[in-house]
Amino acid sequence: LPPEQLLGTSCLDLIHPNDHLLLEEGFEQVVQDPGYAATVEFRGRSAYGGWLWVEVKLSNQLNDPQIGAVVATFADITDRVVLVVRRVPAAVTYR
Repeated sequence: LPPEQLLGTSCLDLIHPNDHLLLEEGFEQVVQDPGYAATVEFRGRSAYGGWLWVEVKLSNQLNDPQIGAVVATFADITDRVVLVVRRVPAAVTYR
């Protein structure tokens, strides 16, 4: 989305309501433990209004004076999730 469309928008508005708690718990865990890192998968709103699967890697760098923040790296993992979902029925069928 263009930045001007995001002005005044809470980041929670871009996260699927069923995934809020999962992301909040992951973030809280990272914030509480210096040097800790976590990976969380959740659904995020696409520019077209649908949902994408997103992976965020969170790293607590609050004690690093050069950084002083929680670093978040995001990746679109929709294709990977779709492949896994398609394989599950095949795996169940061939057991």
